[in-house]
Amino acid sequence: MLAMLSRLVRLRRLALVSILPPMMVVAIIAVIKGDVAYVLAPLAVGLPLAHILRFPSAWMETLAVSITLTILLALTGTIGADVGVIGLAVRILGLAALGGFLMLVLTPVIATAISVGGPRAITHRAALRSRLAPEALRPAMTLYPGRKDDRFDCSPANAEGMFPITMTIQGAPPIWVEQEDYSDMSPEEEAAARQERAEHMAELAEQLRVEGFAEEEIAWDQEWEVDPSGAFEVTIYGLISASDATRHDIITLEEGSTDTIVTRMEFIPRGKGTLVKMEERSAPMPPGYALGFWLQDYGADYLRDELSLAEGRPRRTVRAGPKDDLLSLVARWMVTRRSGGGATPAE
Repeated sequence: MLAMLSRLVRLRRLALVSILPPMMVVAIIAVIKGDVAYVLAPLAVGLPLAHILRFPSAWMETLAVSITLTILLALTGTIGADVGVIGLAVRILGLAALGGFLMLVLTPVIATAISVGGPRAITHRAALRSRLAPEALRPAMTLYPGRKDDRFDCSPANAEGMFPITMTIQGAPPIWVEQEDYSDMSPEEEAAARQERAEHMAELAEQLRVEGFAEEEIAWDQEWEVDPSGAFEVTIYGLISASDATRHDIITLEEGSTDTIVTRMEFIPRGKGTLVKMEERSAPMPPGYALGFWLQDYGADYLRDELSLAEGRPRRTVRAGPKDDLLSLVARWMVTRRSGGGATPAE
């Protein structure tokens, strides 16, 4: 609960932007129809907030929820008091169907609109206080040759100063494969369970082909045992451009790419602790993404997450939260249902 509330505070801008349009419609309905607005107001506030709390990383989908809800509330305001119980039920079902259709349409439309425009670098800045000293924070929050922990494995630098960085990223477990536990089964039961699993996975693969998924998207190992944490590794390359006791500048890029990310971390002593400043210039991306970074308070969220890790405190950031979204969850649930049961989407 504390993690969800902390993320809601971090996503306060997204919450305000997503609640404002439907509440404006509710205010208009209150002027025209009076008391019915008291029934609609909790929906105008509650649905966007519920989506933010459950899907904190899906900010574009939250905007689609807000627009959809705004339209549905406006249409609800046109329902007269004389429609009767059956008429009201029919209209509610119609609005629900319309809401699902609007979500399917608006989510990709918003994603397309956000992606319009020539790529450009976006700069993030943030500053937070820590109780730890600079000499404790610096090695825990920067990348350098020889760093090795559960998140980063930095190899030695070459003659040009470039060094590989293997990042272990924690994500949701793969949606199509369940973690199997055969430890409590007899050999016969294990063989039967593996056979049943193989048959189910083959059926699911065929269903995915019918749904239009590419072959490489469904070419999993039938007996692949999934790490419950969903961890996977990504390798990038780093070059330290400047570094001293209070500042660390690094340039990172992917292999074969010329698009760079430039990050500066500063560790300034303040009393018994440290003022940590971060400035990051992203790789070129559509200018609309700046809206998402602002709505999610990306810079402060990133810095808070790194400080939490360095200080050994619980991670209650958007960065550490769920990475899924509502439409993907529904689509995957429908595919698994059509395949005859089995693996269900991760919560």
